[in-house]
Amino acid sequence: MVALDFKITEKNAAEVYGKYHYLFVKKAILADQILDDKKFKKSTTRSDYYYKARTVFMAILGIAAILILFSIRKIIKERKE
Repeated sequence: MVALDFKITEKNAAEVYGKYHYLFVKKAILADQILDDKKFKKSTTRSDYYYKARTVFMAILGIAAILILFSIRKIIKERKE
């Protein structure tokens, strides 16, 4: 248990309460900021992941479309001959 360096009396009770209340509020605000930073970083990372996934998916679709068009072109050429 932590020993107090001074005795709490009626005269200094409000001062002591104010001091510890201020420290508590300050730490609570800091904890909220840290939590917000973590949430922001997580959402940013998630957004980057989804952006990259969409880009890769569109690239795959583009390649598939090109291959299908070349196959159709080849089939049309073979039928003409």
